[in-house]
Amino acid sequence: MDLKRWQYFSAVARVGSLAKAAQLLEIAPSALSRQIALLEEECGGMLFHRTGRGVVLTRLGEMV
Repeated sequence: MDLKRWQYFSAVARVGSLAKAAQLLEIAPSALSRQIALLEEECGGMLFHRTGRGVVLTRLGEMV
């Protein structure tokens, strides 16, 4: 597991938006999205529900 991915996960969960988290982390939104997707693969499921207004944690996301 990559600690950086967990830091990204935490930022996205905290602000509720991939775009806002990418801006705070100073990385491209597409790069952040890819890192979250890789983390979701490692965890075996979706960590966030993507909505029109951002993201919210799934049950799995809350558990991790």
